[in-house]
Amino acid sequence: MMPDNDQALIEAQNYFNNTLRPVIVDKCVSCHEGKHNKNDRFNFSVFTNARNSATSMFNQVDAGTMPKDGDKLPQSEIDMFEEFRDLVNKIN
Repeated sequence: MMPDNDQALIEAQNYFNNTLRPVIVDKCVSCHEGKHNKNDRFNFSVFTNARNSATSMFNQVDAGTMPKDGDKLPQSEIDMFEEFRDLVNKIN
């Protein structure tokens, strides 16, 4: 049996890859590449970067401050960021 931490990590990675990453690629990557992406840290299509910023990403899309200069994301997509944040918070 897998330790809880390993299972939580796998669940977060699977959710990211299968559910949230397509939204990030569609709505975030165009601005978070290039000039807004020093050292590739803000490339949120990469799991590790998204994991490290899960709470911040959720807070910003929930508040409507991201995507910058764009319409607020639909609630269903905001909920995806929230679910990802919750999964990441289960990883010790």
